[in-house]
Amino acid sequence: MNVRDVLLHLIDPPAADDRLDRPEAKILRLANDIARNGLINPVAVEEKGERFECVAGWTRCLAFARLSRLTIPARVYPPLPPDIRSALRLSENLQRDDLTPIEEAHRLHTMKRERTATVEQLADIVHRSVAWIQQRLSLLNIPEDLQALVHTRDLPLGSALALARCTDPAHRAHLTHYAVNGGATLVTVRAWVAEWEAHYAQGLAGPAPLPVMPIANQPITVTIPCARCHAAHEYRSTCVVRVCQPCGREIANEQAHPTDAPRDEHA
Repeated sequence: MNVRDVLLHLIDPPAADDRLDRPEAKILRLANDIARNGLINPVAVEEKGERFECVAGWTRCLAFARLSRLTIPARVYPPLPPDIRSALRLSENLQRDDLTPIEEAHRLHTMKRERTATVEQLADIVHRSVAWIQQRLSLLNIPEDLQALVHTRDLPLGSALALARCTDPAHRAHLTHYAVNGGATLVTVRAWVAEWEAHYAQGLAGPAPLPVMPIANQPITVTIPCARCHAAHEYRSTCVVRVCQPCGREIANEQAHPTDAPRDEHA
């Protein structure tokens, strides 16, 4: 394997592309960066007779084309077995944090099929944990609408997997809408789904009740429990008190055993 300048018009796109899409805006941003700073990482190509197939770096090839460049620095490989090609492609993209979780899942699924590999073997190949591999592969089993949101990064991976447990499409759509637009945390999403699961586990008739959702521009009051009286107070009405370690331990003990703590003098 060596690095040399390869004519762009001789490089064909990858036959099995990890990318689901390549927005033109992203290609132009990369082209502008290359024009200013040069190409940091050569692309990887595979010899195909008198031509080449791109193994990794097709977006960089497109950016060079936008700059009207005739050649691009490339690591040139001899013809590769499919499993080695897949491993090289995924390895480079993972190192660059360049793929969405859904794109990673598709490539891992392809590698698993090509190599008839176990999850443990895949984890060893791509230098990730078994749990990471299992989580990515599980994305291919969730509904397509959730996959699309994970791919566009509008929905976190964990929230998508939690929402997939809700098999009522209408209920799930309601939860998904607020998870995406309301910025719900993973803990909140899991709680919503747990309520839905509990409804059907109890054999209750009718659809599960929808959780109360936040109202746009609704004011939120944040409260903090007082370390002495243990009553909840609006956080702006509290203050920070510096104490020595022995007194700090006494306060911590009072919080753990509120019945032994002094009563609120203002009660």
